[in-house]
Amino acid sequence: FITKCVEPKKTLQSVDWNMIAILGGSLAVAAGVNESGTGAWIAEKILALCGGETAKPAMIMIAISLVSVILTQFMSNSACCAMLTPIAISLAQALGINIMYFVIPMLCMSACAVSTPIGSPCMTIALVGGYRARDYMVIGLPLAIILTIVAIILAPVCYSPFL
Repeated sequence: FITKCVEPKKTLQSVDWNMIAILGGSLAVAAGVNESGTGAWIAEKILALCGGETAKPAMIMIAISLVSVILTQFMSNSACCAMLTPIAISLAQALGINIMYFVIPMLCMSACAVSTPIGSPCMTIALVGGYRARDYMVIGLPLAIILTIVAIILAPVCYSPFL
């Protein structure tokens, strides 16, 4: 606008405001989850569901990976990483195991925002092409399931839970 390379009026008319609203809404949800204490609540529930203090590391790794792949479909993948990384680290430290065993699969699953158009800016931009939410689910859901299984299988192979 400043250099007059593009016309402001024409440029603003070509912006897809639905995409801007979706991105703004997903960032607001992510901020709300972080500020409300929902992240800490999720960590407590994961630990409780997996057996509390006697939980097996593999069960917690699977649980945090599943939470991550589900949350990233409905909120920004960056916000999902920012929210779940401290949870994964604190869970690993509480159990006295290698933090990478929880963090790496969780980060991989946070990047797997392919089943909805709001998890990743790349997926949101594709909305302009005329795709519907169903189109994302048909291709993205099987891909997310496959990637989740691969991450859960490879985490123990690549990162031992023991320090």
